[in-house]
Amino acid sequence: MSNATMDGDMSNMSSIATNVTEWEFTDYGQRVFIAILFITISLLGLAGNLLVIIAVNLSRKLQTATNAFVFNTACVDFLNCLFLPFNSVSMLSRTGWPMSYSICTLSGGITMVCLGATVVNLALIAFNRAYLIKNPRTHYRQLYTPIKLGMMVFFAWLYPILAFALPPSLGIGRLGYSHPYKVCLWDDTHPLYYINDYIVAATFLVAFIVIIVCYSTIYVHVRRHNIRLKVVYNTGSSGSRIVKEKGHNSTLDTKERKANKREIQITKNLFYVVCAFFVCILPYPITLTIPIKSVADVYAGVLLMANSCVNPLIYSFKHPHFKMVFHYMVHFEYDEIPEPTSLLKFILRSTGLEKQRSNTNLRTSKNETASTR
Repeated sequence: MSNATMDGDMSNMSSIATNVTEWEFTDYGQRVFIAILFITISLLGLAGNLLVIIAVNLSRKLQTATNAFVFNTACVDFLNCLFLPFNSVSMLSRTGWPMSYSICTLSGGITMVCLGATVVNLALIAFNRAYLIKNPRTHYRQLYTPIKLGMMVFFAWLYPILAFALPPSLGIGRLGYSHPYKVCLWDDTHPLYYINDYIVAATFLVAFIVIIVCYSTIYVHVRRHNIRLKVVYNTGSSGSRIVKEKGHNSTLDTKERKANKREIQITKNLFYVVCAFFVCILPYPITLTIPIKSVADVYAGVLLMANSCVNPLIYSFKHPHFKMVFHYMVHFEYDEIPEPTSLLKFILRSTGLEKQRSNTNLRTSKNETASTR
């Protein structure tokens, strides 16, 4: 290799290193815009996730094994949105982080733990739906007992704490203010900060694989199931013998089909959550693997934070059970919420709404009786 070639290679490496260490997000106009986005995401996320948390606590219809992870995700996103305004402060400051550095460290740690917990929760939701649709309900109930479910929810918090908060406390990287990006996440001045990026990227990659495998399994299973149903009904319409043989199971089959259809619909709605997750979060781990820093990294971070306010919107428009409970909540018709919990019953008794509901039902019953006569 000639000296000229070696000099050229060294020059390229030097320019990359300079970009990595010296690039800084200095466009104050864009920083103000991103600060506004952070505030907007925070407000929407706080309101939406609080709605999910309250809904699950008011209706037993929403207290399912799957919704335990949905509830956990809402708690995680609510906490993340609670600390998101600190990043607006860091974006708007012209002189670096203006408050105590410990606040920035705490904010960065909570943000990273919450993002990791969201990833783990969505992977657990994907596995839950795949296991439910592919296995008998008796097996499902055996796996998702209250104790085992609690352990899974606990793991969704424990893993990101061990992966994202523990290494910095041991001197592997450092949580805090990022001078190039003007946010509270990782302190880029630490010589081992890149290890934290690799841990995040690896965590997201494993979660992506689990999610893709689970929903692919669901798709294949549902497709095969629909094909089998078509064969059975086509055969049944041309041969009465088969219809008679299966006649005694017709009611059971109808109930099972309805249950399967409902679970498939819920799975589709949760898949929308996963799609939003991919759109919001996938750009961020990709940028972590690129050594050259740029403003694209900042906008990838904004998308990452936006995931915290997207999920409640999907539940509002797509999930049938959440949509119904949300409707009654925003219209202050709490006495109409199906399968009220003990908490909701107590609230209704305390406010007198339970009596109002009883009187309304009584009037309705009398009107129906009169009309029948």
